[in-house]
Amino acid sequence: MKITIVNTRTDESISMDSYVFGEGVLITEFDPGSIPATFNKIKGVNQNGVFRTETTLETRPMELTAIILNSSRSSIEAVKSQIDNVLNPLDELKFLYTSENIIKECLCAVGSTPKYAVENILNSNEALEFKVSFECFNPFWMDQTETVLNVETWEDGFEFEFELVDDGIEFAKKGANEIEILNGTVQAPIEIFFTGPALNPKITLNNKEFIKVNKSIDETDTLYIKTNYGETAVEIRKPSGTEQAYNYLDIESKFFSLNPGKNTLVYATDGDFLPQSVIIQYKKHYLSL
Repeated sequence: MKITIVNTRTDESISMDSYVFGEGVLITEFDPGSIPATFNKIKGVNQNGVFRTETTLETRPMELTAIILNSSRSSIEAVKSQIDNVLNPLDELKFLYTSENIIKECLCAVGSTPKYAVENILNSNEALEFKVSFECFNPFWMDQTETVLNVETWEDGFEFEFELVDDGIEFAKKGANEIEILNGTVQAPIEIFFTGPALNPKITLNNKEFIKVNKSIDETDTLYIKTNYGETAVEIRKPSGTEQAYNYLDIESKFFSLNPGKNTLVYATDGDFLPQSVIIQYKKHYLSL
């Protein structure tokens, strides 16, 4: 098991392992926690039990204990200073977990600065133990690498299928203007890059929810859509700059997320316009490691 924690503001990081030979930071205990659920309920007159109307998930707590191992106290203090800089409670952290079969990440913050041992056996010239608690405000684990689906379109409407594993890019073919996507175990937001020409471009999820922008997109422009809760974006990226495009959204549009499992996205434009490409980008989301 290897854990790397990155401070997203400074880009500083600290890495630790469950096996260390000689010097390093040794993980002695890691608890990935669980996600509590909150139920919204109503009770009718003379009803046995209650009726659950909605369920939401709370934040995920995590606990980590590790030991700094080194040959001198000055070296231990240098690593301790690095840990303190990374694990700043004021900053957001990216928590990367890697083992033989699991490569995932989550976003979190520390609930307090690290707590270092004071006992002689765990605080010496060769070793220093510390403990730290995390809170994941987005409680889900995600893939460390993004999945990128690139549907290339040509004048005759032909689409081809090819996969470049090293770059994480897949050229997908399902049918005319249709993309099949596999997600994890919980909903996941997406990013869409729709390169013109296009007139009133529209993206539909599973023949239900859709996002439509009532605007002509030139062949040199790219329509960018982001559906993250609290971080939504609708932009037209031009060679001359970026134009905010919220005001062009169709009134029935919805910032959807991919459902667990298999999804189908269909893209369309009005008229005879054929976009150069439609790129879908996302990270699969999971309830647990």
